[in-house]
Amino acid sequence: MSNKGVDNTNRRKWDKEEYARLAEEREAGGGSTQRKVVVNPVERTALKRREGALGLDDNLGKTQVVNALAGAQGQGGYYCDVCDCAIKDSQAWLDHINGKKHNRNLGMNMRAERASVDSVKRKLEALRQAKTGIVEENIRSP
Repeated sequence: MSNKGVDNTNRRKWDKEEYARLAEEREAGGGSTQRKVVVNPVERTALKRREGALGLDDNLGKTQVVNALAGAQGQGGYYCDVCDCAIKDSQAWLDHINGKKHNRNLGMNMRAERASVDSVKRKLEALRQAKTGIVEENIRSP
């Protein structure tokens, strides 16, 4: 049996001369040729009002066959095209569509636009006029 040792400690050996040479090259500007990629931040819009219906009651009271081998779209529950994910129940669906990840994928940040006093007054006046118009139509029709 040989008394010759084997280096199987797998410890990293530091070559101080090599690292000093690499530091000098980096300081001289002749170091690595890799360029840093600068990613411009994406301009996101403020939160917007949802346009369509949520469709929470579309599958209410229905039985659905779930295929385990199907992709995310065929697994039952709710499917988000924007985020490419399947969600099992309506509460989780509401949490998802109101969440940060989904709204960022839509291109919105989580901040609502700041409304001025004048814009609120205009909106209230428009709603008041719409309400009185509906009431007047109901009074005129027999």
